[in-house]
Amino acid sequence: MTVNISAHGAMCVVDRAIPVMTQLRVALTLPASSKEKVIHATGVVVRHEADPDSDKHFIALYFSQIKPTDQKILNQHIEQRLHRFTD
Repeated sequence: MTVNISAHGAMCVVDRAIPVMTQLRVALTLPASSKEKVIHATGVVVRHEADPDSDKHFIALYFSQIKPTDQKILNQHIEQRLHRFTD
């Protein structure tokens, strides 16, 4: 599950510990008004923390590879979400 997302990475909750510097292929489903969009990226785990309240783990991913078209979709999604909070 994604907790937070930016143009360059994401904070996710996962079921097991994943070591820092592990490379992962990820697919992120972004909600949209018409239909969901899925973007694909390769991410590197840059931070890991065990959740003290559960058996889950927080990981921070840096997107090391993302197609330009997926980057554009992600940027648009973030911009739309930011406008919701500033308007």
